[in-house]
Amino acid sequence: MSNRAPEIHLLRDILMLVLLGGLVVIPSMATRELWSPDEPRYVEVAREMIARSDYLVPHLNGEAYAEKPPLFFWLAAAFYRCGCGYNAGRVVAGLAAIGTVLLVYFFARRHWPSPAPLLAGLAMLMSLLFLSHARLGVLDPLFAFLTTAAILAGHRALHSQRGSGAAAGWWLAFYGTVGLAVLTKGHVGLFVPGVVVLAYALLNRRQVWGGGHWHAFGAVLLLVIVGAWLVPAGIVGGKSYLYNLTVRQLVGRVIPSAGGHRLQIHPQPFYHYALQYLWFAFPWTLLFPLAATEAAVAWRQRHNEAALFALFWFIAVCVLFSIPAGKRAGYLLPLAPAMGLLMGHYLGVGTVEGWRFPRIHRHLLLATFFLAALVLLILTATAFTSVWTPDVVVRFVPQYAPLVAEVRGEMGMLMRLFGIVAALTLAVVAIAGAWVLLRTRRALLSLICLAAVLFGVSLYADIFVLAPISRARSERRLCEAAALDLAEADALYTLDPSLAGVYNLYTRRISIPVIGNHLAAALEEPRRVVVIGSEDNFRRFAPAALERYRVVARLQIRPEAKVVLANWNRDTPGP
Repeated sequence: MSNRAPEIHLLRDILMLVLLGGLVVIPSMATRELWSPDEPRYVEVAREMIARSDYLVPHLNGEAYAEKPPLFFWLAAAFYRCGCGYNAGRVVAGLAAIGTVLLVYFFARRHWPSPAPLLAGLAMLMSLLFLSHARLGVLDPLFAFLTTAAILAGHRALHSQRGSGAAAGWWLAFYGTVGLAVLTKGHVGLFVPGVVVLAYALLNRRQVWGGGHWHAFGAVLLLVIVGAWLVPAGIVGGKSYLYNLTVRQLVGRVIPSAGGHRLQIHPQPFYHYALQYLWFAFPWTLLFPLAATEAAVAWRQRHNEAALFALFWFIAVCVLFSIPAGKRAGYLLPLAPAMGLLMGHYLGVGTVEGWRFPRIHRHLLLATFFLAALVLLILTATAFTSVWTPDVVVRFVPQYAPLVAEVRGEMGMLMRLFGIVAALTLAVVAIAGAWVLLRTRRALLSLICLAAVLFGVSLYADIFVLAPISRARSERRLCEAAALDLAEADALYTLDPSLAGVYNLYTRRISIPVIGNHLAAALEEPRRVVVIGSEDNFRRFAPAALERYRVVARLQIRPEAKVVLANWNRDTPGP
């Protein structure tokens, strides 16, 4: 029986992490519309691969798509063909996110005793950085999975016996997964695992095996993996496609002005992510400095190199992602595994051996509960004012008045009431966790309460927050409202270049030309023409068009109104 106990615990831990991971990623597939523009755009690239029978050069809106390599789109296309439809990208991202949690668990299990491995997986699952991005059908979760696999393979290779077959295998695994990361997100797939493993190897150069000639074999493997796609894609796509995919993406992401207008997205100063620490580290915002300190002390006193490795992983990724000019919160997802490992190590050591700074730990943990309860109470108050007294919201943000009205229309009276009760319940659980900590000082039980609150918030957000907002701001509703006219149209145009590919997904068209100054001429064509765009763009390019031609559908999407305009009347055979 004792021989089977570790296996039983292993299966229990894996099952728990997979179920909780599913609780994070699955509900959004059933409740929430695709979040424009990235989610529908990436699914559309996969759909166009299938429609064109062209899996070599990704296309969007009928044109070669040089913004990203194809691995994510290949996987999304496979799930799309299996019947996942619009959720194809989310399935890829969700599986990758859960896989990343399991990688963190197995690494911690190899280096630290129970309960640190399970706590490491749970700490990663509970981080707001993971909760907010693992459910999105974008490239970041898959990229985080591949970079995590590469980093852990590199760590294993460094600590393998010099010259052994296992060491060679791990170095090849490192370079192979780096190649797949490059096929997912380009150059950064090489930099993230390369910088982490190189920095750690230099610091521990006397204790690790550098790899010797296996780096040459690994580099060949990486070049074969990337080149097997890049060379034929460059030949078929042409010099312009190859230049945009490689040189322009690399230079333009670091220096936006060098990459042209399309790459000047989300420019932020170097210290931007440091200012976002309070957000992406939640709920570990207050405790994480103690976890980092514990890792450093554990290395100096007990030579715990795994804790040091996690700390260097976190620091290296923070610095690396602070260098490029373009910054988004989702880019930081490769930090989540390192954060989970550091918190798992800290909580595991504290649970078994006691806390290094018990008074500070207790105060910070207590503050964490009160902070979580405060956030939930603020969300409840916001939901109450938005749903029951929308005039209060409109008074402060009048540009969102139409959107608030749409969201209220999406939620029935019972749903509004149930949502407020659910948020209040979660706040009570958070306060109960604080009470348990104050009265009994059972930190593990209070952490269970915190986990219940965070996973409850994740489910609450999917049902009561993101679902109605996503339906109110989805272009899918607009296309469904105009479905009959879209089916009868001889030509379809759009005025919104930023939504190229989004309308394609919902209308099943390969190419929707983007027009601007040619709007008036397009509407005067001797065939049935439909134009989709924002109301502001219609008034900008053809002020009289909205009064002269038939408005098929008009919906408030985001703060602006979207319009579908047709140049023929339904009671006449032509325009």
